[in-house]
Amino acid sequence: LVIKLILTNITNVIIPIIKIDNLPDYIGLIKFYDTHSKKGLLEVIEQTIFENVINSLQNSEEKLESLGIAIPGLVSDGTIVKCVNLGIKDYNISESLNERFIKYANEKNMQNKFEKLPLPIKLQNDAKCAAIAESKYGVIQEYDSAIFLTLGTGIGGAAIINGKLAEG
Repeated sequence: LVIKLILTNITNVIIPIIKIDNLPDYIGLIKFYDTHSKKGLLEVIEQTIFENVINSLQNSEEKLESLGIAIPGLVSDGTIVKCVNLGIKDYNISESLNERFIKYANEKNMQNKFEKLPLPIKLQNDAKCAAIAESKYGVIQEYDSAIFLTLGTGIGGAAIINGKLAEG
């Protein structure tokens, strides 16, 4: 079981889009109640991801292998380096989420729901994730190389070169 999700911000609403392999997409809306505090915002994001992952695990016979999160900003090694849309900087979301998963698994005796803990959590820029998805399943799949632009609450983009995401 691999869960992929996207976080975005549109006028103080966070929309987690949960994609669970072989299951329909789950879309939830969470209103930010404490947008003036970074801690409050991060708590809402973490809790939303955590609850959706745990609910998915409870309804599945499979073990969770990994978690992928698309972030509208700069990411590196499990850390949100800078996310202007959400006002987040230098936040290791992978470490924080894993602390929650490990604590929960131990308290609820749910270690068998995880392939391993700490859980591999991969962060990627949302425009890069969209480009990868479009190159595999969407409108640019017939092209070996393409430039992909996203326009929304911000501007982003990615390049697919010879079928692979260009990094750097």
